This record gives sequence, structure tokens and C-alpha cells, in this order.
Amino acid sequence: MPEPLDRAGLHADCSSRREHGLRLPPLRRHLGDPQVAVAEQHRIGERASDVDPQYGHGSTVSRGGVTTIARVKVLLVTLYFPPAGGGGVQRPLKLAQYLPALGIETHVLAPDDPKWIHRDEGQRVPTQAWVHRARYLGPRGRKPAEELHGRTGLPLLATQARLASRRLLVPDENVSWNLTAIPAALRIARREGIDVVITTSPPNSVHFVGAAVQRATGARWLADLRDSLVAHPHRRAESAAVRAKEKIDDAVARLVARRADAVSCVSDAIADEIRQRSPRGPVVTIANGCDFDDTAGLSYIPSQRFRITHAGSFFGKRDPKPFLQALADSGLDVVARFLGDFRSADREWAEKLGLGDHLELIPYAPRSTSLSLQRDSEALLLLIPDAGGRGKGVLSGKVFEYVAVGRPILAAVPPDGAAAALIRDTGAGVVVPPDDVAALRHALEELHGRFADGGLPDVMLDEDIRQQLSRRTRVEETAQLLHSLI
Repeated sequence: MPEPLDRAGLHADCSSRREHGLRLPPLRRHLGDPQVAVAEQHRIGERASDVDPQYGHGSTVSRGGVTTIARVKVLLVTLYFPPAGGGGVQRPLKLAQYLPALGIETHVLAPDDPKWIHRDEGQRVPTQAWVHRARYLGPRGRKPAEELHGRTGLPLLATQARLASRRLLVPDENVSWNLTAIPAALRIARREGIDVVITTSPPNSVHFVGAAVQRATGARWLADLRDSLVAHPHRRAESAAVRAKEKIDDAVARLVARRADAVSCVSDAIADEIRQRSPRGPVVTIANGCDFDDTAGLSYIPSQRFRITHAGSFFGKRDPKPFLQALADSGLDVVARFLGDFRSADREWAEKLGLGDHLELIPYAPRSTSLSLQRDSEALLLLIPDAGGRGKGVLSGKVFEYVAVGRPILAAVPPDGAAAALIRDTGAGVVVPPDDVAALRHALEELHGRFADGGLPDVMLDEDIRQQLSRRTRVEETAQLLHSLI
């Protein structure tokens, strides 16, 4: 029930797998099954008699010859949730959207306004989940590279000093949200009888909330890792400051391994990092998924010019320069569209290549606009840096978003990495090394040639592959894991 902010800063408004010590069988309930819909109605308003005395919440209970499934209650804690924009929103948002349909009462705890870099007012909050907000205490989102670019002398030193203060917050700049998030989470867990608390990172500091709820209430804790806790591929690992930070991050990883009742990871590489730290519970790979419902009905209208689109921001090791050089060398009539934040340094470098109208820079746009632009493209550009081997394990949500859009992908990614394997297995595009200008030029020429010879057809997936890759399937896997913890 909605309530005003309390002193803790809380209010609510209604609105291929690998395992460590656990095998997840296929979930046999299917979304849209009328029998499931009827069963869901009986789970609403769980009574004490609905809870099996031996197995607790989420267990089958027989009364009068009728078998029901007692409702599991979860609290999902995330820094990224609408109206936040950007790629980090989709995994927690889809959990909140689909878990209730699987008989799991879902509460979400997110900040009221952490001053995100981007906002997307068009993202709808799921109506079947209870969304609670805890007041955000901390610095606003910033882009340090942009603030430092072009500054010299005293202005540069002053900006560096302002940015340096953020580094004093460990393990990350968002850790101060715990001052309100932990009391709020404890209150929700006790009031609602939460069975499992889910914390999803980044930022790494969100896992302190899960540890606190677990210790204070006895609820189970599922730590969900969307990025590596200790070896982020976009960090400059050669930096002494980054190496120092990663020592702190390793302490968080050891806390998660030692305390969490289960850990879910978006890739095998991240799961392996946790397994190396002797986890107490199962470590399961539950990859991101394709939101086919979000891309259904979007149109592709062939253009006279070949348009290749990259969606997403540039930071850290992600580098557009090899592709832009390949584009300049090719001499092809190609328009490269970059949707999102494009660093000033990269823009200046592109201007020196004289690309002119072959380069189109589009500011950040809401996800619905981004998906429409991706769909209405001849091809999509995916960039994942090798980053000294760290990029091999990256299987970001962007990869699945591109596959769902259904246009051919030029994937400049580590050839022996997870993203390359997915694109090859699905036939979704062509893979080239991220820093190989000659290979990028050849791939671009090949795609352009096919376009000129009659057009590039959509990437068509077999129905079983679509089912395997769908976001709903991934959430069903998470639901199965949640039930196993009770």
C-alpha cells in the first residue's frame, strides 16, 4: 500500500546454463496457459494454511484434493530501475515484470532519484510488482572523461580534484545509498515476510543490502551479477588506481561468495570468478535474454544508402576508432550512426578522417526510439574490446537486444569470446577482431556488397532458438532458482 516517505527515506507505489552444485530442470509452467492463470489467482493473498509446515513457502500444498503452490515473496534491490535509462535497467525491470506471473510476489527497492546520467520516462513500471523507493544519498552520475577533455592548467587540476573525491567512496560512488536502502530493505522484509532478497549489480555496493537483510531477518540471499565484480572489461587495468580499486572489489566478491545462498551470473566467465572463491551456495549462469515482445511490430524500410547503427555509450576501453578507420578506408557509401554518448575525443578523431555525411551522431534517446532506429538499419555494429582477455567473457544485454532486433550484426568482438559464439550459433552476423582495421573493412565491404546485390534479409531464428533466448525463459530459470532456495 502506498505510504509517505519515512525517516529511512522509504515509500512504495503499486504500480546454455552452467551450475555449481545445482541442476535447474526446465520449468513446466508456461506463460499464457489458462490453467496457470487460474492457479495464479489462488496464490494471491497467501494464508498460513497455504504454507507447507515442512517445506515452507513455494511448496505444493494439498487441500481437499486440490494442489496449489504457496507464494514465494522476493525483494529485488536495484539501483537501476525506471525512470532510469540505459542498458542496466532491463534485467531488473524484466524480473519485476515476469516474476509475478510465475507466482512470485515481487517487491522492488530502488532509489527515488540517484541523479542518473540518463532518464527514460517512457519505460513502464510493472503493475504487478510493488515498487518501493529509498531516498538516494550520493553523487550524481557523471562522465569524467568529458569533464576532463580539453582542460589544461588550473581548470584541469580543479576538475581532477572534484572527481577525486568520488574515489574516496568504496567500493563505489553509490555506496552511500546504503544509508537509506538498508533500513528500508529491513523494514520491507519484516513487514512483508520476504523469503528471498535479490541484489543485482552493478554497483557492487548493492550487495551490502542483501547481506544485511540476510543477517537481520534470516531471508535467503540471491546475488545477481550483471558485470564482473573484479575484472570489468572497460576499466584501464594498467592504471594503479584501477588495480587498487579492484582489490576492494575482490573483498566484495569474497563477501558474495561466502555469504550469498546462491549467485546468478550473466556469463560463464563471471560465474567462474565466483567459483574460484569457494562459494557457499550454487553459482548458476542465467544469461541476459532477448525481449522479442519489445521489438515486435517495428519496421525496417530499406534505404538507398547502407546504414549501420551502433547503440550505446562509449567509456573505458570501448573504442570506435578501428571501425571508423575501416569506414574511411573503404570509400563505400555507408552511413555509420552512433546512438548515445560519443566522447569528444572520439568525435575530434573522426573529424580528422573527413567522414562528413558518412557519420551521424545521435544523442541519447529513450529505449523505444533506440529499438526503432536499430530495426530500421541495414546492419548493426557491436563493439566489445578485448581488454587484455577480459572481453572474452562479456555477454552483455546489448548482444541479445541486437539479436532480438533481427538485423545483421557486424560484431567487432573477441573472436574466441562468448559474444562471438552466440552470434555464430544464431547466424546473426559476422565476427571480426575488435582492433583489426583490415578485417573490419573486409566485413563492411561484404555486407555492403550483399546489400547492393538485392538487400540484406532479416536474421530469422528457429522457434526453439527464440524460446531458448527469450527473456521470459531466463526469468523462468531465475524463478526455478528462487524456489530451490526456500
